[in-house]
Amino acid sequence: MSSHINNNNTLPSSQFGFRAKHSTIHQVHRVVDAISTSLERKQYCSCVFLDISQAFDRVWLDGLLFKIRNCLPSSLFLLIKSYLTDRYFQIRFGSSISEMALIQAGVPQGGILSPLLFNIYVSDQPITQGTIVADFADDKAIIAIHEDDLIASANLQIHLDLISQWYSKWRIKLNHNKSVHTTFTLKQGICPPVSVDNIPIPPSDTIKYLGLTLDKRLTWKQHKRSKRLTLNARSRTLKHLLSKNKFTKLRTKLLLYKSLLKPIWTYGVQLWGSAKKTNVNKIQTFQNITLRKIANAPPYTFQNITLRKIANAPPYVSNLILHNDLHMKTIEEESVIYYKRFFSRLANHTNPLIRNLNTLTLPEAPRRRLKRRWCRDLLIE
Repeated sequence: MSSHINNNNTLPSSQFGFRAKHSTIHQVHRVVDAISTSLERKQYCSCVFLDISQAFDRVWLDGLLFKIRNCLPSSLFLLIKSYLTDRYFQIRFGSSISEMALIQAGVPQGGILSPLLFNIYVSDQPITQGTIVADFADDKAIIAIHEDDLIASANLQIHLDLISQWYSKWRIKLNHNKSVHTTFTLKQGICPPVSVDNIPIPPSDTIKYLGLTLDKRLTWKQHKRSKRLTLNARSRTLKHLLSKNKFTKLRTKLLLYKSLLKPIWTYGVQLWGSAKKTNVNKIQTFQNITLRKIANAPPYTFQNITLRKIANAPPYVSNLILHNDLHMKTIEEESVIYYKRFFSRLANHTNPLIRNLNTLTLPEAPRRRLKRRWCRDLLIE
């Protein structure tokens, strides 16, 4: 079924969710590229991030079967129809059991086919010339870029009007409270508000999209702050295992750090690793402190530096030596490694939108006006 859909290009190129060799990082990279280009060109980047309410549970089955009939052979259609229809549920609470009831909407929770069926259901969403679409399953971003903030929001509103009609036709309910409108720009002010079903979408200076927090100036400051808080909380639960402990070997402590703490900040490091050094240092400082606890090395304080002059005081170990002795990379080094590995796989990708990321410059090669680094600058480190 998957091969038939891929061979016939049933799904739009902008849909990255639940597809082989398509990751959240690929999709966020596209969004970050669009924002970065607009910042270099002194433009307004008006973005709406839509949240569908109970996406998998509210799929209209008759509508889904109608779409499947048009894109799959009759043999597969009949098989899928038998899989989706005549399903019943029953609730048990203690010794009481409810009567059986027919499931009238939604795809089976946990079913291996459910993500693919949902992708088929939303595969014909409207698009417009003045916007960029980035989908990952039920997470949708719509981007409009222009020098004039009024035109940017107008282009975005045209798309939202079409998507609102489409949602109504196919019985999809939008969660207005979780949908967000963000203006990415270095200029003062924001783009005019936009709405869906005459309900204004709440504005926000930051948005968490596919696990990465984007702020209006794309500094990644809020993302680092959020990750540092998460790391601190996780570290507190592991403090008895990572600090001085005669029952835990050094090798085990390092393994705990690499498996339970490091993955928290390495997610998306391909994109935020090029941020300003002061922002990256929030994560680097955490790693320095944690490695000192693991190795039982004295912290960097004025008192410890003074005590070095005393004969029996433990010698101070620099962060560089600590990283080298423990065979650990710095955040900057990890960023370079992660992005180069990520970039090397783009050229031969089957999706043209992902292949388009395989460039040494931002999309359309805008003139570099800003002093900041972008993620592709990690390739020359």
